[in-house]
Amino acid sequence: MPDNSDSPRAFHRILAAFLAVVIVSVWPSQRPAWLYALSPAGAHARVKAGIDALEELKFAPLRGKRIGLITNQTGVDASGRRTIDILFHAASGKLVAIFSPEHGIVGREDDRVQSTTDASTGLPVYSLYGDTRRPTPAMLNGLDALVFDIQDAGARFYTYTTTMGFAME
Repeated sequence: MPDNSDSPRAFHRILAAFLAVVIVSVWPSQRPAWLYALSPAGAHARVKAGIDALEELKFAPLRGKRIGLITNQTGVDASGRRTIDILFHAASGKLVAIFSPEHGIVGREDDRVQSTTDASTGLPVYSLYGDTRRPTPAMLNGLDALVFDIQDAGARFYTYTTTMGFAME
Protein backbone atom coordinates (compact mmCIF):
# COMPACT_ATOMS: atom_id res chain seq x y z
CA MET A 1 0.00 0.00 0.00
CA PRO A 2 1.43 3.42 -0.92
CA ASP A 3 2.45 5.78 1.85
CA ASN A 4 0.32 8.95 1.70
CA SER A 5 2.16 10.73 4.50
CA ASP A 6 3.58 13.24 1.95
CA SER A 7 0.11 14.21 0.64
CA PRO A 8 -0.43 17.09 3.08
CA ARG A 9 3.02 18.48 2.23
CA ALA A 10 2.33 18.23 -1.52
CA PHE A 11 -1.01 19.97 -1.04
CA HIS A 12 0.65 22.77 0.96
CA ARG A 13 3.35 23.23 -1.71
CA ILE A 14 0.66 23.53 -4.41
CA LEU A 15 -1.36 25.93 -2.26
CA ALA A 16 1.72 28.08 -1.58
CA ALA A 17 2.57 28.23 -5.28
CA PHE A 18 -1.02 29.18 -6.13
CA LEU A 19 -1.07 31.94 -3.50
CA ALA A 20 2.27 33.28 -4.77
CA VAL A 21 0.82 33.55 -8.29
CA VAL A 22 -2.29 35.31 -6.95
CA ILE A 23 -0.24 37.76 -4.89
CA VAL A 24 2.06 38.54 -7.82
CA SER A 25 -0.97 39.03 -10.08
CA VAL A 26 -2.92 41.26 -7.72
CA TRP A 27 -0.13 43.48 -6.41
CA PRO A 28 1.99 44.72 -9.35
CA SER A 29 4.43 46.45 -6.99
CA GLN A 30 5.32 43.00 -5.61
CA ARG A 31 6.10 41.48 -8.98
CA PRO A 32 9.68 40.38 -9.41
CA ALA A 33 11.54 41.87 -12.39
CA TRP A 34 11.85 38.47 -14.10
CA LEU A 35 8.05 38.20 -14.29
CA TYR A 36 7.83 41.32 -16.47
CA ALA A 37 10.26 39.68 -18.90
CA LEU A 38 7.77 36.82 -19.32
CA SER A 39 4.86 39.15 -20.15
CA PRO A 40 3.82 39.45 -23.80
CA ALA A 41 4.79 42.65 -25.58
CA GLY A 42 2.27 45.41 -24.94
CA ALA A 43 0.83 43.68 -21.87
CA HIS A 44 1.27 46.88 -19.89
CA ALA A 45 -0.17 49.17 -22.56
CA ARG A 46 -3.03 51.38 -21.44
CA VAL A 47 -6.46 50.57 -22.84
CA LYS A 48 -8.18 53.57 -24.43
CA ALA A 49 -11.86 54.33 -24.51
CA GLY A 50 -13.33 54.83 -27.97
CA ILE A 51 -13.75 58.58 -27.45
CA ASP A 52 -10.02 58.90 -26.68
CA ALA A 53 -9.19 57.03 -29.88
CA LEU A 54 -11.56 59.25 -31.87
CA GLU A 55 -9.94 62.35 -30.38
CA GLU A 56 -6.50 61.09 -31.44
CA LEU A 57 -7.86 60.68 -34.97
CA LYS A 58 -9.26 64.23 -34.79
CA PHE A 59 -12.71 62.65 -35.25
CA ALA A 60 -11.91 61.84 -38.90
CA PRO A 61 -14.46 58.95 -39.11
CA LEU A 62 -17.20 61.43 -38.16
CA ARG A 63 -16.09 64.32 -40.37
CA GLY A 64 -19.04 66.13 -41.91
CA LYS A 65 -21.61 63.80 -40.32
CA ARG A 66 -24.66 64.61 -38.24
CA ILE A 67 -24.24 62.39 -35.19
CA GLY A 68 -26.56 60.70 -32.73
CA LEU A 69 -24.92 59.49 -29.51
CA ILE A 70 -26.19 56.61 -27.37
CA THR A 71 -24.63 57.09 -23.95
CA ASN A 72 -25.04 57.44 -20.21
CA GLN A 73 -22.93 58.58 -17.26
CA THR A 74 -20.16 56.12 -18.21
CA GLY A 75 -19.55 57.89 -21.53
CA VAL A 76 -16.42 59.81 -20.55
CA ASP A 77 -12.85 60.16 -21.79
CA ALA A 78 -9.67 59.42 -19.81
CA SER A 79 -9.92 62.88 -18.20
CA GLY A 80 -13.52 62.34 -17.10
CA ARG A 81 -15.04 64.71 -19.68
CA ARG A 82 -18.45 63.65 -21.00
CA THR A 83 -18.49 62.23 -24.52
CA ILE A 84 -21.56 64.41 -25.09
CA ASP A 85 -19.54 67.60 -24.53
CA ILE A 86 -16.52 66.38 -26.49
CA LEU A 87 -18.57 65.50 -29.57
CA PHE A 88 -20.71 68.64 -29.24
CA HIS A 89 -17.58 70.83 -29.43
CA ALA A 90 -15.71 68.73 -32.04
CA ALA A 91 -15.23 70.67 -35.26
CA SER A 92 -15.33 67.70 -37.62
CA GLY A 93 -18.88 66.48 -37.00
CA LYS A 94 -22.09 67.78 -35.52
CA LEU A 95 -23.75 66.13 -32.54
CA VAL A 96 -27.47 66.64 -33.06
CA ALA A 97 -29.19 64.04 -30.84
CA ILE A 98 -28.52 62.05 -27.69
CA PHE A 99 -30.12 58.70 -26.82
CA SER A 100 -30.29 57.34 -23.28
CA PRO A 101 -30.52 53.67 -22.25
CA GLU A 102 -31.98 52.10 -19.12
CA HIS A 103 -31.41 54.27 -16.01
CA GLY A 104 -31.21 57.42 -18.15
CA ILE A 105 -28.43 59.74 -19.19
CA VAL A 106 -27.07 60.16 -15.64
CA GLY A 107 -27.80 56.60 -14.48
CA ARG A 108 -30.23 57.49 -11.68
CA GLU A 109 -33.62 56.41 -13.04
CA ASP A 110 -35.11 53.18 -11.75
CA ASP A 111 -38.25 53.13 -13.84
CA ARG A 112 -39.20 54.11 -17.36
CA VAL A 113 -37.00 56.93 -18.59
CA GLN A 114 -38.57 60.02 -20.14
CA SER A 115 -37.11 61.89 -23.11
CA THR A 116 -35.68 65.26 -22.11
CA THR A 117 -33.17 67.93 -23.09
CA ASP A 118 -29.47 67.95 -22.16
CA ALA A 119 -28.89 71.02 -19.96
CA SER A 120 -25.38 71.87 -21.19
CA THR A 121 -25.90 71.41 -24.95
CA GLY A 122 -29.64 72.00 -25.38
CA LEU A 123 -29.83 68.83 -27.49
CA PRO A 124 -32.77 66.42 -27.32
CA VAL A 125 -32.19 63.30 -25.22
CA TYR A 126 -34.37 60.52 -26.59
CA SER A 127 -35.16 57.73 -24.17
CA LEU A 128 -34.58 54.18 -25.36
CA TYR A 129 -36.03 52.83 -22.13
CA GLY A 130 -39.43 54.48 -21.93
CA ASP A 131 -42.27 54.42 -24.40
CA THR A 132 -39.90 52.91 -26.96
CA ARG A 133 -36.84 50.67 -26.77
CA ARG A 134 -35.71 51.28 -30.35
CA PRO A 135 -34.84 54.55 -32.07
CA THR A 136 -37.83 55.56 -34.18
CA PRO A 137 -37.52 56.87 -37.75
CA ALA A 138 -38.39 60.35 -36.40
CA MET A 139 -35.53 60.15 -33.87
CA LEU A 140 -33.09 59.06 -36.58
CA ASN A 141 -34.27 61.58 -39.15
CA GLY A 142 -31.33 63.66 -40.39
CA LEU A 143 -28.62 61.53 -38.73
CA ASP A 144 -25.68 60.16 -40.69
CA ALA A 145 -24.11 58.13 -37.88
CA LEU A 146 -24.88 56.67 -34.47
CA VAL A 147 -22.08 56.47 -31.90
CA PHE A 148 -22.51 54.06 -28.98
CA ASP A 149 -20.49 55.00 -25.89
CA ILE A 150 -21.44 53.02 -22.82
CA GLN A 151 -18.65 51.50 -20.77
CA ASP A 152 -19.55 48.21 -19.14
CA ALA A 153 -17.52 45.38 -17.67
CA GLY A 154 -19.65 42.82 -19.52
CA ALA A 155 -19.69 40.67 -16.41
CA ARG A 156 -23.47 40.47 -16.17
CA PHE A 157 -26.50 40.50 -18.40
CA TYR A 158 -27.75 44.03 -18.88
CA THR A 159 -29.97 45.91 -21.28
CA TYR A 160 -27.14 48.02 -22.75
CA THR A 161 -26.18 45.34 -25.26
CA THR A 162 -29.83 44.97 -26.25
CA THR A 163 -30.07 48.76 -26.69
CA MET A 164 -27.10 48.65 -29.04
CA GLY A 165 -28.63 45.75 -30.98
CA PHE A 166 -31.96 47.56 -31.36
CA ALA A 167 -30.14 50.68 -32.59
CA MET A 168 -28.21 48.62 -35.14
CA GLU A 169 -31.46 47.26 -36.59
